[in-house]
Amino acid sequence: MQFKFIHCLSIFVLLFAFLIQSPQKAKASEFHKSQAEIEQFFDEFFSKEMSKKHVPGVGFILVKDGKRIISKGYGYANIDKKIGVDPEKTLFRVASLSKIYVLMAILKLQEEGKLSVHDEVSKYLAEDDPLIHRLKGIKIHHLLTHTEGFPSKDVGTFVLNADAIPPLHDTLIKDLRKPTIQPGTGIAYGGMGSVLAAHIIENITGKAFDVYVKEKILQPLSMNYSTFSQTIPKSLQHSLATTYLFEDNKFIETEFLYGSTPPSGGLSSTPAEVSNLLIALMKNGTFDGIEILKQETVQSMIQAQYRGHDNLAGVTYGFFEFFQNNKRALVRDGSGFGVTTRMLFIPEEQIGFVYFQNIRGDDLLNELTTTFFDYFFEKKAKKTGIPLTLEEAKKLEGTYRAIQQHQNIMKVGSFFSGMMIDITANHDGTLQLVVSGPGDTAGWGGFEKEATLTQIEPMLFQRSDMEGYVAFENLDGKLLMHTGNGYHTTYEKIPWYEKVISQLVFLTIFTILFVITLIYSIIHFIKRNKKFYAYMELPFLQLCGVISLLNLSFPFPIFQLCFINQIAGFPAVAFGLPKLVQILLYVPVITGILTMLLFGLYYQLYRNVSNKRKIGYFVILMGCLLFIPYCIYWRFFPGFA
Repeated sequence: MQFKFIHCLSIFVLLFAFLIQSPQKAKASEFHKSQAEIEQFFDEFFSKEMSKKHVPGVGFILVKDGKRIISKGYGYANIDKKIGVDPEKTLFRVASLSKIYVLMAILKLQEEGKLSVHDEVSKYLAEDDPLIHRLKGIKIHHLLTHTEGFPSKDVGTFVLNADAIPPLHDTLIKDLRKPTIQPGTGIAYGGMGSVLAAHIIENITGKAFDVYVKEKILQPLSMNYSTFSQTIPKSLQHSLATTYLFEDNKFIETEFLYGSTPPSGGLSSTPAEVSNLLIALMKNGTFDGIEILKQETVQSMIQAQYRGHDNLAGVTYGFFEFFQNNKRALVRDGSGFGVTTRMLFIPEEQIGFVYFQNIRGDDLLNELTTTFFDYFFEKKAKKTGIPLTLEEAKKLEGTYRAIQQHQNIMKVGSFFSGMMIDITANHDGTLQLVVSGPGDTAGWGGFEKEATLTQIEPMLFQRSDMEGYVAFENLDGKLLMHTGNGYHTTYEKIPWYEKVISQLVFLTIFTILFVITLIYSIIHFIKRNKKFYAYMELPFLQLCGVISLLNLSFPFPIFQLCFINQIAGFPAVAFGLPKLVQILLYVPVITGILTMLLFGLYYQLYRNVSNKRKIGYFVILMGCLLFIPYCIYWRFFPGFA
């Protein structure tokens, strides 16, 4: 009996010793590669790929277990002056990567007991704030996960000088539109949520958002060069990376851009300073012994807070999830201001990188990300598909549009910016996805031009163009498609009359009608003979000609001035509506008033003309009338643009 007791006690002691020596969380895998080997690999990668992808300069930081393994600059921060990229000192505009610091400030306020992310946004606005009626049901949680449903802004993204940057509240009053979807039911990536979050920071603290962010986040992270100011301090201007376009087989320097909404993309920083945040995340919220955020807060930045499907990559407080080579990664990207940036973190492996380049475009970044995963981790085998029946596939067919589609004059850009996706059924039980419009990719969801979708679970589909998934959902009669790659977003199936082909047919009909009417009215004006016409018929035809001429003349200059003309590589509308466009938008108002007069003239003459002419004139009248809501639909109308 004593022997059995001693034997059991020994086993217990051994088990206890094993448990106390075992880590409480999964230990990151050890590399079987030396630091020199890793550095050589990435040196060779950038040496080969930068010239192929036409990227002038790169800052790259690789972090493992809270320590920098690689901290290097490649290429030039300024080509003409032969200034190389220094990851410690070269300042880049980080674009949308800025958002994460604003969101961290909100989480800091929650730690201080000054708000809860589960509160409604309206709680932190003045009682008479006109924004309140637009924000019903929206919680701070939704702002942190891009699930508030706000449409994109994009008109006036940039201004020509720092003095033209409006106060945050003025921007919200002017540009914030009601959600396009019920908050919390889909991802609508954009910048207005970050602007609203920054406004909340200002209301609670009584300080400018950038002052609070600097005090509570940037300074504790030793981000001393970093600034949200759109006027770069003189002491740092010499360190700012020059941005470029690549055209006609050469690099062309672009001008410095001022962001109109600094919270959504206005931070300037160095790769090394941004990597300090990556280090803090690996160390449970501390940096150099200073607590930036509590451990449980850091976990909310690492754990998914929203997913469109249980097995689809989702969004945390600050990051997008994505899965590659059987690893779960968190990513925050930035593009615009002539740069492309990324912070990537794999919590399970305690590894990540920070990447900055001083030219727009994702080719090198995407190649780097794939190479990074293939170098460190084994590729994942694709899952076995579950074919759809043809009837099931047909139910999912249609055209889908990103729910953050612009509700301003940029709406026309949805046909050209990868915001429209066509889904068709294949005979083998798969779905075919094609990006609508002339573009080769859709940034919302990271789609290539074309991909095959194979069902692997009910309503969850594996993509053929990359390692990733989409999920379909029927929500209150709306068919949604959730994505888990690139800038995650939710697409909504649209009715037939909003499809590209339908809108082109409508435009063609209006154009033909107005051209014929204009020609017809000119002919009758030249050959006018009062004896030939019924009472008020000639004024009716002349007014038809004027309306047709106006309706034909104004859309094309607007399109040229807003979308064809470029400033610093961006459509001119990104800097606001040109003055001439603001004037031209009143043409539909004028033609609308003239159409009302046309009704009066038609009433005077319709009893005195033949049925054939009566029908023809009625068609013209209805065309002029229907063109007004058509213009409003496309936001070619004052107050909607």
